[in-house]
Amino acid sequence: MDDKKRHFHMIYSKTSKNGIGFKNTKPWYIPDNIKFFKDITTHYKMLRQKKNGVNAVIMGRKTFEFILKKAFLWNRINVIVSKEK
Repeated sequence: MDDKKRHFHMIYSKTSKNGIGFKNTKPWYIPDNIKFFKDITTHYKMLRQKKNGVNAVIMGRKTFEFILKKAFLWNRINVIVSKEK
C-alpha cells in the first residue's frame, strides 16, 4: 500500500435547512453556481498539473437520471449512489 497521504477537496450544496432536493429537482437555480461547479470539477488547475489527478462527481440516482435528460457530466468520473440494486 502507498504510504503517501491522499488529499481531496469536496464541494456540495444544500439549503439553509440542509435540503439537497425538492420534489425531484434542485431547490435553486443559480447560473453562476452551475458554471462554478462545471469549472471546478472539470478544469481544476492543481489536478490538471498532476498526471494522476482525476475529478469525480458523487450524486444520487435521481440526480443522475435528471442530468442524463440534459447532458452528461463529461471529463470527470461519475459515481452514482442509490439504495436500489
